[in-house]
Amino acid sequence: MGKKSQTEFESASNAELQVLDQLWEKSPKTVRELSQAIYQSTEPSSYATVQTLLDRLEKKGWVSRDRSQFRHTFSPTKTRDFLVGEQIQQVANSVCDGSIAALLGHFAKSKPTLSTEERLQLQKLIDQSEP
Repeated sequence: MGKKSQTEFESASNAELQVLDQLWEKSPKTVRELSQAIYQSTEPSSYATVQTLLDRLEKKGWVSRDRSQFRHTFSPTKTRDFLVGEQIQQVANSVCDGSIAALLGHFAKSKPTLSTEERLQLQKLIDQSEP
């Protein structure tokens, strides 16, 4: 069986990722600011949708809510890098018995068109991750 992630991870849906993208860009933000940024609207339906998404993200541990003001503000609690790392680990767990190296090996074989620049970037990342 594959390795378990060190943290309990509940992934974010595509709609939730839109909210997180906005918060990663700049935070904290209010529901109204997020509704305007995502839907170009502050109509009750889009406002309610964003509020629901934020409630879900808060329950999953992806955002924190500041209740100190009348208008609550939201900030991400996890980085985009954390999300990417966890998503990659989930794929490795499901198809490569948890091995990131095996996953990257399969990726490189299935996509032989990696440019020289992409290969150099990957090598640089590997070199930086060494203790």
